[in-house]
Order: sequence, then C-alpha cells, then structure tokens
Amino acid sequence: MAGVAPHSIHKRQKRHILQMCELIAQHTNRGCLDYNNYGCFCGLGNAASHHVDAVDGCCRVHDQCYGNVYCYWIYPQFVGYNVDCTSEPCRCTDSPLSSPCAYSTCQCDLQFAQCLARADYNHAFSNYDRTTCLRGPRARRRHQSRRQRRETAKSQWRQITFQKKRLS
Repeated sequence: MAGVAPHSIHKRQKRHILQMCELIAQHTNRGCLDYNNYGCFCGLGNAASHHVDAVDGCCRVHDQCYGNVYCYWIYPQFVGYNVDCTSEPCRCTDSPLSSPCAYSTCQCDLQFAQCLARADYNHAFSNYDRTTCLRGPRARRRHQSRRQRRETAKSQWRQITFQKKRLS
C-alpha cells in the first residue's frame, strides 16, 4: 500500500478497515502499518494522558472521532463506506441522512488521513514503548517486573541516603 499513486482510489465501494489504509496511503505515501504502535495512541489501545507528537495527536483525534460515531452494535472499524477521490479533495459520498454510520466513519477516516498528511513522521516513535504513556507512577509501576521495582527502590534509597549524608 505504501506505493499507491495519488488519486488511485477513485470511487470505492464498501470494504471496511482497508479503506482507511488506502486513504492513509494516498495522503501520506505510507502504509497504515507504519502507524501501528506509533506513539501512545496509534494502533490498538491507548492509556495516555497526552500525545507524543502531531502524528500521535492525529491518532488520538481519530480515536475520539470513532468514539462519537453511533453505529448501533457495529464498531466503526468494520463499517464500509463510499468515498470519491477522483478530484481533490476526496469526499465521502454516503448520505448523512440515510447512512449516518457509514458517512461518519468515512469522515473520521478522511480527516485522519488529511491530518497525517500534515504531520511529520518521526521514526523515534515507531514501535513506541507504551509503558511510558501510562498515567502516573502507579500505572507505570504495574507494568514493571518485580526485579525492576526492586532496582528502582534501591536506586531511590541510594539517592535519599546520599542526600542525607550530603546535608549532614
């Protein structure tokens, strides 16, 4: 998908999550897997209070957008939609009145692809360690092994002991 030429997605019929990948490829010349596990919000799951950069911010907004789509019992990721990219900019062609779920899902994906196109991709946030995204020290601590917690405690104890000696 990374080599998709601009405007190669002309008129697409309903095909679910692959449509988002095609829109991303068209707008960014990157495959959607490049964005999987990027930062704190791109890919499955998110447990962060902040995004790490503009790309991650796009993923956060996209997650929120999907959260506002009402599709009865179906997740937006599984909703197909019609999109027309024969001219710039692409547009969602489902009716917001007769197909509100498809239309809203398309709008979320299209805005997401446009947002990613404006953002700079930083390889440092690819396959990012999500434990650094967790809120607060307690949440971070849950994901540490017993050995890591023991080493952290020893290090903190050494710092406190050193500071006490220094003050004496």
